[in-house]
Amino acid sequence: MRILFLIALLIPILLVAGCVGQNSSAPIGTSNNDCTPNWQCSAWSDCSGSRTHTRTCSDANVCNVTSGKPSVSESCTYTPPASSVDISYSGSLKNSIPYTIGEYETEYTPDSGKIYLQINLTMKNNGYDKVSSSPIWFNLITNNISYSSDSTSYVVSDKLESVDILNGGTLTGSLVFQIPQSVSSAPFTMDYSGYCTGLEKCNIIWSKV
Repeated sequence: MRILFLIALLIPILLVAGCVGQNSSAPIGTSNNDCTPNWQCSAWSDCSGSRTHTRTCSDANVCNVTSGKPSVSESCTYTPPASSVDISYSGSLKNSIPYTIGEYETEYTPDSGKIYLQINLTMKNNGYDKVSSSPIWFNLITNNISYSSDSTSYVVSDKLESVDILNGGTLTGSLVFQIPQSVSSAPFTMDYSGYCTGLEKCNIIWSKV
């Protein structure tokens, strides 16, 4: 009888211990098996010269798993940057242009009421097979008037040569324009009407320094 009493007394204790043991494990939904990743990815980077682009992806739910993670690197179609001709230039006013050949020295002066504007420029070919350089391709624009280069462009000491600038090449030289003295302090810009690689119009990137 006493034995039956002890058994009846122990059964509830054992049941309570079993429940405590179950509750000691992690709550349902907190283990990796019960966590659903929420992958969030950045935009793809630009396609690189190696023909790949990348992105970053992270799990907003921090499930600490990698299964199902989206790709972070893929192949892509690479488009090379557009070809261009970089032209930087600056200008200075001149009352005369000196000219020396051997022992002969002289100087040119502008027409009455005009002044020389000497342009120092640098051309760099980025991507074209060739770019034509010559004073005849350049015009100076000021006060809504376009001026052709002056003949003294061919005798100035550091004249811009009439050559073809090959891909990657750089050429520096000077041009001379005659403009009215009345607009000598007005802002000005440059224009190029030459061609790149045959009869293709050039993509010019101007920079005034």
